[in-house]
Amino acid sequence: MTTRAAIGKRHSQGGYPYCGRAAEPSPPRTVSKLFCSSSLLLIFVPLLLTLAAPAGATSVSLTQPPLSPATLTPADPDTAVLAFTITGAATDTLTGCTVTFSGLTLPSDFDTVALYIDANRDGIYSPATDVFLTNLVSVGGGLYSSGLLSYVMPSGSDSFLVIVNISDTAVSGDSFQSGIDINQVTTAVGGAGPGSAQFLPGFWIISVPSGGGGMVVKFTDATYSAPPGYISPDTGFIQLVDSSANMNAGLTETATVTVTNLFTGETETVILTEINVNADTFQGSFPISDLPADSIPQNGFLYAVGGDVIQVDRSAGLAIDTTTISSGGGPTVTFTDSTFAPAFSYSTPDTGYLEIIDPAA
Repeated sequence: MTTRAAIGKRHSQGGYPYCGRAAEPSPPRTVSKLFCSSSLLLIFVPLLLTLAAPAGATSVSLTQPPLSPATLTPADPDTAVLAFTITGAATDTLTGCTVTFSGLTLPSDFDTVALYIDANRDGIYSPATDVFLTNLVSVGGGLYSSGLLSYVMPSGSDSFLVIVNISDTAVSGDSFQSGIDINQVTTAVGGAGPGSAQFLPGFWIISVPSGGGGMVVKFTDATYSAPPGYISPDTGFIQLVDSSANMNAGLTETATVTVTNLFTGETETVILTEINVNADTFQGSFPISDLPADSIPQNGFLYAVGGDVIQVDRSAGLAIDTTTISSGGGPTVTFTDSTFAPAFSYSTPDTGYLEIIDPAA
């Protein structure tokens, strides 16, 4: 680009008188020269020129995904639906990024849409190496955006992934094409880009099995990998797989389930913890007591003895599992009411009831 500016007319002979040395080339980029005459004094001070980066200077090139087009379900792990490389100035900072999902899709189809740094630049999501950068928030019209970025790109460029997690409430048959439209990426030095829209040719299809997505809850042993065999008193373990509970790909979150003794009706709320910052799996434990005094609902202990059936429930019955408490080595005797639920007191006159559980009987 050529920049021209009128600085002043230079005279060698004739014209108005001058003082100082004969005319000589001006120093580059700035001019500081003194001319004088009997009636005129012109002083030129240094002039600094700042050139603005042209629009579209930041380039975007799509590099993936090799899986597109494909079908996505709520049971699928987090999936890269778009991979791209941003190139700005020699040293540049990514300040904003907006991606477009065009087609038939709603924000409710996604639990999360997140931007990751593609650490090995292969266009494929690798949870062990790729780095979460920010969540992209729906701003309407199929746009998912973050304008609060401040990520310094090595050598002015870097590769990124857009990761989605399909919601259990997604509409089966919805589909979308992913890409980046004109000037939807901004960098501190390079400016806005790309100069033309960049979209993948294929569509991602959302498929939700009848009866809901991939939500599963179950009782397990202490390793969370085998069926339970609880003998009261004991510790119960629960594992939940629920993509809708993974709301923030950058935080370790929690999910709640309800545990119920189907014989006594006692309920306890159990808090499960996400196994890592971006997972669909949540795990936790709860104490199983053989003391009737612990049969008060929501006291932190689930009272259950041999033969009782306990249930874990997620989202009002969308996912349920049950197991039976095994009998221990010796008999148990419990005071109950007329329904054989645990009783803590009797009035006078009254009728007392006993429940005896004896594996050897």
